[in-house]
Amino acid sequence: DNPSAYEVYNPVNYVANWTQPMLIIVGAHDYRVPETQGIGAFTALQRRNITSRLLYFPTENHWVLNPHHSIAWFEEVFNWMRQHAS
Repeated sequence: DNPSAYEVYNPVNYVANWTQPMLIIVGAHDYRVPETQGIGAFTALQRRNITSRLLYFPTENHWVLNPHHSIAWFEEVFNWMRQHAS
């Protein structure tokens, strides 16, 4: 009912303030977060020379359900945390 209320929290309005490394994980069938938003965020990070990685699952949704994809998801997340959270 009030789209302007959502605009206050739209991350695209704060890209100029982004400084931290980010891992972006996108599922093509995610209807909560359209894949274009994840790819757009990754592109913005790359253009600002911020360390970033895009993990794209063309057959997954918001939850990674395929066991092989789940293993890849965990490996990527744990590797990212080892690199950037220590």
